[in-house]
Amino acid sequence: MLPAAAFGQARPDAGRLLEQVAPEPPAPEQSKVPLQVQERPAIKLPVGESIAVTRLNITGATRFPVEQLHAAIASEAEGKTLSLAQLQGVAQLLTNYYRERGYLLTRAYLPAQQIEGGVVEIAILEGRLSQVRIENEGAVKGPALAPLRSLPTDEPLSTSELEHALLLAADLPGVDIRSTLTPGASVGTSDLLVDVTGGRRFTGALSADTYGNRATGAARAGANVSFNNPLNVGDRLSVDAMASAEDLYHVRAGYQLPITPWGTRMGVSYAWLDYALGDEFEALDADGTAKVASLHLQQPFIRSRGFNLAGELQYDDKDLEDRLGAFDVASDKRLHNWTLGLSGDFRDSAGRGANAFGVHYTRGRLDLDPLSRVLDAFTARSGGHFGKWNLGYQRLQSFTPAFSLYFSYEGQLANGNLDSAEKMSLGGAYGVRAYPQGEAAADEAQLFSLEARLRLPLQLLGDWQLTSFIDHGQARLSKDPWSVADNHRELTGAGVGLNLSSASSWSLKASVAWRLGDERATSDSDKSPRGWLHAATYF
Repeated sequence: MLPAAAFGQARPDAGRLLEQVAPEPPAPEQSKVPLQVQERPAIKLPVGESIAVTRLNITGATRFPVEQLHAAIASEAEGKTLSLAQLQGVAQLLTNYYRERGYLLTRAYLPAQQIEGGVVEIAILEGRLSQVRIENEGAVKGPALAPLRSLPTDEPLSTSELEHALLLAADLPGVDIRSTLTPGASVGTSDLLVDVTGGRRFTGALSADTYGNRATGAARAGANVSFNNPLNVGDRLSVDAMASAEDLYHVRAGYQLPITPWGTRMGVSYAWLDYALGDEFEALDADGTAKVASLHLQQPFIRSRGFNLAGELQYDDKDLEDRLGAFDVASDKRLHNWTLGLSGDFRDSAGRGANAFGVHYTRGRLDLDPLSRVLDAFTARSGGHFGKWNLGYQRLQSFTPAFSLYFSYEGQLANGNLDSAEKMSLGGAYGVRAYPQGEAAADEAQLFSLEARLRLPLQLLGDWQLTSFIDHGQARLSKDPWSVADNHRELTGAGVGLNLSSASSWSLKASVAWRLGDERATSDSDKSPRGWLHAATYF
């Protein structure tokens, strides 16, 4: 059997090509709570003479000690002569105190009272829900709206509880959620009115890019379509397809739905890839297939505007076959992987930054056919059980409405030598852009990127954005070296780009990057600069 390197360049196989059809990592974004609040009208007190306040008497508080609340406002009133309007301002300080600590419905006010000896009562209404009323509930059946129904009505409601339930509902595909808080029938209570309507049943995109490998065609075209809420249970059926200008075809179908009252989602998917190598590998008559069946669970632990955290569990069954027709040989591999991870995002208002992160651990087993097992024993020794960690972090830092910086990090650590399907590459449109797709596939790698983004003052056709970037990657090709070849790669590149987009209807991206340093490309022809194009339309 020929080794993976042939004709001076690394030969792509089914495992490597699977990585190259993976979607672009999403950028951090802010969640929006679909909530309107109808405030109670302010209590109107007659304007009278000023009051010499000797002591504030706070009543109705259960969430915080009265002493703690008293200390927060005493200096604003006690020992002072205040008008009723000024006293209402002191009560508002208590309202703000609660809301800053997550109690949106709480309100402090001055009740009707007979003031004696300068003792002024401030009453706390620690807002409780009297009821949750869902309109058009039949639009979504099953447990999808259970987080709303389970909101507590017997204790003060925190902002985090309300946001969690509303955002889980807003995440449902094909469903529009509008909600309003209105004064309840009893003093100190609120009603939550939720209007559930059907959203867009079909969404998707058509795209074209030059992100492919030269051996299977750099130019690619793709389409993805999602059928949202087809069974009216908050579910989604999606199909993705991609084809290169040469002989690479990829199709993936997936289905997911909520399965518990706590927002847990379960999904299944099946992907198929077929390829044939051209260009300098054409004489090998090399082709192959990859089939991936997956089952995954996702559990949102925290869902809010400022911070989100979810746990994920996924099982992948990968069936990989590569053939060399010129030599009438083939390799058949099977991977059984379990992946456990955490992912999330958060915003820091002081720094005007949006952040996203992920930590995942994969434990798997590689099964090889008899011939491949023999060859593997004398080379990489990747068969059997393996483990790896994948880490990711992105930050979008805004300085002005027009200027921002984007930073991203991606890393992989392994406990041994990995199969090609489990390696991480440094080069490509989502890596070091001065190098070809799939360059420096490694067991352990780190990838850094820093990009400056400037929105141009042009409104011709759409929004224009100019970018400049620098990418850097380091790779340990084999965790346990098995040959005398150099086991480390270090790639650096820099470039510029231009993006044009129109709201959420279409986008165009173009970039060009130059190598920095003497490291030459080995997975494709070595050239500098290297350009990338991407176009998409959304529906």
